[in-house]
Amino acid sequence: MRRCERRSLGHGAPRAVSFTFTLSLLLALGCDPIAPLEHSVGTVVAVRGSTTVADEPGGPIARVPIEGVVSVSSPGLADCALDLGARLLLDAGSRVALLTEESVRIEEGRVYLEVLSGDTLAIETPAGSLTLADAAVSLTADASGVHVYVVRGEASYRNGESRGLARAGEELTLASGGSASVAPRTLWDDWTGGLVRPGPEMGHSAPGMGVLE
Repeated sequence: MRRCERRSLGHGAPRAVSFTFTLSLLLALGCDPIAPLEHSVGTVVAVRGSTTVADEPGGPIARVPIEGVVSVSSPGLADCALDLGARLLLDAGSRVALLTEESVRIEEGRVYLEVLSGDTLAIETPAGSLTLADAAVSLTADASGVHVYVVRGEASYRNGESRGLARAGEELTLASGGSASVAPRTLWDDWTGGLVRPGPEMGHSAPGMGVLE
């Protein structure tokens, strides 16, 4: 299991500042923003390969409209940040709809989702729904169902009449029939290539002080 430094996307920044920065970046790169800022809910950046945003080529960076679907080519990898703070990393072949600034729908593929303290994220899947608050999960949606490994914090879930909590170090499985199961899992395979950092958030240390992990 790899542990490495996370690239922060500026969680918690004021919305107006985020919009101004995003617009400046789009103009500097000469990219089509896909949707006006006032009608969009997040920004997607192609890390590898290419993306499609709302049925249009996404380019290296693009704004995502309300309920816009982001698709990632194979092979490929995309980094997505919602305006209110949640971050998603989309693996090749993934399809994710950004419904609002605080909710997404995972249609298929593998996605890493991270929400910091003070933010929440509602997640719809082909088999049930999840809610994250100060947590991070790796979610895979395929023909066998939805598999969620909780990297940090807790994830509340609901699938039919089944509901409950999955905690860090556990894997949640949601089946299309409405059932759910939670089981411990010792290790997590970091498929992100080191772009995320499992474990609790670390506070800022004094200058010159290192951290041993």
